[in-house]
Formats: sequence, structure tokens, C-alpha cells
Amino acid sequence: MSELADLIDLVLSESQTPAEASLPTPGLWSYRRPTPLPPSPIPGNSAPNELSPLPFPRQDFGLCATKNGDIYFCGGRNHDHPGLLYHYSTKNNTATVLQCGGDDPGPRYDHAITMVGSNVLALQGGAACKNGDKVDPSLFLLNLVSRKWLRIPTAGSAPGLRYCHSMVVIGTTIFMFGGDSLQYPKGSVNELWAPDIKTIHTQPRWELAIPSSDRIPSPRHCFLLVPYQNQLILFGGWCGSYGQSAETWSFNLNTKRWSQLQCTGDIPSPRSRIAGAVLDDVIYVIAGHSGGVINDVFAFRISGEVVRENSELRKRLVELERGKEETMKQNSRLQARLVELERDSKESKCQELITVILHSCSKADSLTSLQGMDAQDMADLLALALRTQELQSDTNRRRVLHLLRKLAKSAQVFLKHIELHSVQCSLTDPIHDKGSYGLIYEGVFEGQRVCVKAVRIDVGSGPAAKKILRAQAGELALLAHVSHPNVIPLYGAYLLAEHNPRICIVSPWMENGDLADYLTKFPNTPRIPLMSDVASGLQFLHDMGIVYANLKAASYSIDLSKNFAIFNL
Repeated sequence: MSELADLIDLVLSESQTPAEASLPTPGLWSYRRPTPLPPSPIPGNSAPNELSPLPFPRQDFGLCATKNGDIYFCGGRNHDHPGLLYHYSTKNNTATVLQCGGDDPGPRYDHAITMVGSNVLALQGGAACKNGDKVDPSLFLLNLVSRKWLRIPTAGSAPGLRYCHSMVVIGTTIFMFGGDSLQYPKGSVNELWAPDIKTIHTQPRWELAIPSSDRIPSPRHCFLLVPYQNQLILFGGWCGSYGQSAETWSFNLNTKRWSQLQCTGDIPSPRSRIAGAVLDDVIYVIAGHSGGVINDVFAFRISGEVVRENSELRKRLVELERGKEETMKQNSRLQARLVELERDSKESKCQELITVILHSCSKADSLTSLQGMDAQDMADLLALALRTQELQSDTNRRRVLHLLRKLAKSAQVFLKHIELHSVQCSLTDPIHDKGSYGLIYEGVFEGQRVCVKAVRIDVGSGPAAKKILRAQAGELALLAHVSHPNVIPLYGAYLLAEHNPRICIVSPWMENGDLADYLTKFPNTPRIPLMSDVASGLQFLHDMGIVYANLKAASYSIDLSKNFAIFNL
């Protein structure tokens, strides 16, 4: 463990020297052919005479760099020496094999590699370069001063063997994300693991970071992951059945929240196998693969090109939504209270007016002289008094109903509250024409069969037509306010828009027809119960001060329960 302690001390004590200037370049890109140097021996060993093998070509290798411009790479495919570690000097444009000792991690490709400071290199995972070879899934640390690899034994849970993942470092903590697992269950993962170099010699374990956010990136491999201040920035990658991605995500190390960033400007197309780096606050996304090799470069300014969905904004949004919901509830309560107050005020005024009318015969008689909107408003007011049960005695109800009928007939007004708008009825094929002034049709209202009486007004606009209108207005005023088991209820009425408009009165459909038809079909029906129902209905109408003047068998209908109903058609 002394070697591990020395390595940790090296990380903690190394000075942050300014980066050395690299070779000047005429533009963003320049072609360089590295000059191979003899391998650099382990300190204390003699230097070889032969040159280092040429580092290229190769693919799927691991590469990392220091702030001073030193680049280290190893592994990969299509190279004869995948187990060698190379150092490339940007200052001198030279490539050198670094001879190392200790726990050699061995050849591999698609592994993760990163720098911890300037003198420690970390490596994990990858796939075997040769069939049959095994890859150690442990975390390996290389002391670049002593050139000694150290395999880190860990206790507890660990990420296991995976490839096409990524590792970055913030401070002394290594963060490893994603990749394809080579252990059960196989496939892409979206786990974030984090061992701390500072405590790894006393607590050698991997820690699985549990996000505090509901939304997290989907499992993926071959993506770009870079560190930025206290965040990890993730872009692209292959997301299994979802294909290649162009999403940009941020992981906040303080809140442990993933947030998908809403980027603006030129956004790279979905891609995987991406190279990239972060310089200051700019991320460079270089090339990649998407059905073929991509040869473009994108620069992403983190501080200026993104709107973060961070925890504070999310918290504020939740507060605003909660406030909006509470405001809507409060508005709904206020609106309901306003309606209630308006109704109470209207009912109070209605009650006062009705009281005045009932105690003054002259005022009651004057109602029949009202016309137009005055008559309409008064009729609706009297109807409201009848509906709201403001009238305490039957005598007062009869008086108000009598006044309402007289007003409706004299002014030929129809009550607004009984007007219907959704009756379906074709007035081309009447059932029969036994009504006093109209034809009977079958219709549908709110999904139920109904009886529609279309009032015939085919006598022009003279006295006869006005007589029919007055009769119907009065009849509707009565029917709207009588309720008894032996009186057919009124559903409402509507005006049919024709050259000669017709009033259509809607009531329940009586399946058994009228009394005459019913007794013809069922001649053995007992008469006494029928007579009792007729008497009960007539008694109710007489008590209301209504004289029923159309007493005949055709005026009585039989409902499904074989009870009588009286209705003047």
C-alpha cells in the first residue's frame, strides 16, 4: 500500500505549473508526422538504442492529455503493439514509448483513460484485442514519475468490465459513465461511478452515484463526456434501440441532478464514436460516426449557448405552477361566490317584487299590459319565483301561475328557461294529427325518445294566428310549472326556423299511446284504476286553478308502467 500512498501524495502535492506553449499552427488543423524517439526507460534502467515503433495507424484506442500539452495513448486495434503506452510531445512533435513496470493492464481497445493531475494516468475496462484473451476489469493507476502501474483492489460493488465508456476527473475524483457491459446483464448502461483518489488507499471502493433527478440520460456508449467546473457535460452516443443521439446533458456534482440542456445555434447531428475536448468554457465536438465517417467540428460555448434546466429553475417552476393552480382555484371559488351572490340578489329582488304584486290587485292587473322585453323580463321573473319555491302557500303559487299565464298569452312571450337547442326531429312524417293545433312527431332529446308537437300556424298573421300563439304561450307557461304523476311533464320547446315558423313542444314519449288506442289493444283492462288516475290528475289541476277543457280519451296517454298521464295536445 506504500506505492499507492506515494501515488496519492503525488496527485495531491503536484504544482499547477502553467502549460507550455505548443508548436504554432496556421489554422485550426495542421498535419503532423511525429518523429519517433527511442523508448523512455523506467527510471534507473538503461535506455534502448532502437527507435520506438511508429504509433500509427490504429483505431479505438485510449487517449488523454495534460494541461502542459503532454498526450498519452495506448491500446486500440490495427496496431502491432497495442500493449505499449506512448507519449506525444506537442512541443517537440515527437512520439516515445514509455517503458513501465508493475501491474501491467495488458492490450485492450475501447477502454477508458484519463489524467489525474499531470503525473497519474487512470485506465479501466475495454475489450480484448485477441480472441480468447481476458481483460482485467480493475481500475489501474500509472505513476508517470516512477513508471509503475498499480492495480487498485476494491471492495463492494464495482462497475465491472465494460467498453466504449468514458472517464473524466474533477479534483481528485474519477467519474466513469455509460458504456457497454461485457458482464450480465449485457448491453448499454447509464450508471455513473466515482472513486476518490484521495481516499482510495483507506477506502478502496467504487461509489455508484444515485441521481436526485427524475430524468436521466438513456443508456449509451461511444459518447463524449467532458468535465466543466462542477459539472459533467455529456453529448451524443449510441443509445441502443433509440439509435444515435444529439442530446446534451449536464450532471451537477453538488445537487447530483441530470439536466438536459436546451442548446441553440448550430447543433451537431446525431452521432457516436465522437472525439472532443473542453478548453475554458468551450467544448469541441470532433467528427464521429453516423452511417459513415463524419468530418465536421463543432464548438459549443457552455456559458453562452445554453439554457440550463437546473434545480433552482425547476424549483421555481414548480412554485409558479403551484401558485398558478392555487390562483385558479381561488378564482374559481370567487367566481362561484359571485354567481351565488348574484343569484341571491336576484332572488331577493324577485321575492320583494312578488310580494308587492300579491298585495296589490292593481299592480297585478297592470302586468297584462306589458309588451316586448318588459313582458319577457316579467314573465321570466314570475317563472323564477315558481321554480325557486319562494312562494310559501299554494294560494300564492296559484295566483302567480295565473298571472304568468295571462301575461304570456297577452304578450305572446315564451319563457327562456324552457327553450331547447338539441332536439333531433324530422318534421316530414307525423305519427298522427290528433292534437288540437298541431301534428305529433317522434324525436330524440339527450339520447331519449321524445314526443314533439309541432303547432300548426297556417292561417297567416291575422287574428286566428294570434289566437293560436296566445293559446300556446299560455299552455307552455302552465306546463312548465305543473308537476304530478298523472300529468305529462314538459321538457321544453323550440322554434322551428321555416318560412312559416312553428313552435315545437317537447315532452316524454308514451310507448303505449293514448287511452283510446290502449283500450282497443287491451279491451280487458280494468277501468276503475284508469278512472282513479284520471280523477287524481284532474283534482291536481283543479287545485291549481286550472280548468281542463279537453276531456276525451285521445287526450290521455299511457306510460310504460300503465299509469295515466293527462296532457292537452
